[in-house]
Amino acid sequence: MSIRSSRAIALFVGLVFLVGCGGASPAGGDNSLQRAQTKGLYPAFYGEEPYDYIDYKTGEYTGLEPEIIKACAKGAGIKDIYPVQQQWDALIPGLVARRYDVIATGMSTNQKRQQVALPTQAMYRFGARAMVPAGNPLGIHSWSDLAAKNAVMGYITGGLQGKTAEQFGVKAKGYDTLDAMAADLRAGRIQAVVTAEFTLSTFIKKTHPPFELASPWDYQGVFSTPALWFNKADVALHDAFDRCITDMKNDGTLAAQLQKWGFGADNVLPVGDKGVQVLG
Repeated sequence: MSIRSSRAIALFVGLVFLVGCGGASPAGGDNSLQRAQTKGLYPAFYGEEPYDYIDYKTGEYTGLEPEIIKACAKGAGIKDIYPVQQQWDALIPGLVARRYDVIATGMSTNQKRQQVALPTQAMYRFGARAMVPAGNPLGIHSWSDLAAKNAVMGYITGGLQGKTAEQFGVKAKGYDTLDAMAADLRAGRIQAVVTAEFTLSTFIKKTHPPFELASPWDYQGVFSTPALWFNKADVALHDAFDRCITDMKNDGTLAAQLQKWGFGADNVLPVGDKGVQVLG
């Protein structure tokens, strides 16, 4: 399978799609899968680790969702992948305009997007999670636990976690940096740090503090549920990738990919999950 540089492809993708990206065959059927098998797959990505990015040391298109794209493309008989980097706000309009085949960038399901684009089943969920002292002495596994245990949580000032804490009645203190929160957690001035779970898992991996992610964790509805997004006319292509996601959930491949990129196996959503839009 060949994967070409997004920088080069971005210059030519408009022309390519003008001449070759129609979703319907002359007979009126959906030839989108055959088109990708013949002309290659064009996935759009935003460029944010660990979800999707170009490793400029190697030139590789990689990350959690690119690796899902590669696995499903291979299974669908698609040999070539041409990644296209795009600004977030332009992703859905570009898909509708057929500048690429699929959006693979941690984009969550919501009703507004579904009006104009076709999502697969939701693949996984992610959100804020608590980092607690090793052993989780207070037994914190949810926002409600934070409130019930009268715990004070730290969060990054301006982050959504502050508003969520208010909703659940959790005592919270804003900080400018993760390092400052970790210092207060270590000193016992706060009992948990709550922010993006990947940020916390990366911090633990790199600094080896006496902390752990609270696990299991009940998001209590406060999470995002990414799917792969297709043009509404490309049903055959969509269905091939949706079947692949089902297989990856069933055989543990998706859980393994999530763990590789810093998430937990418990982030996998059940087969057929439609997703819930909360965070964006």
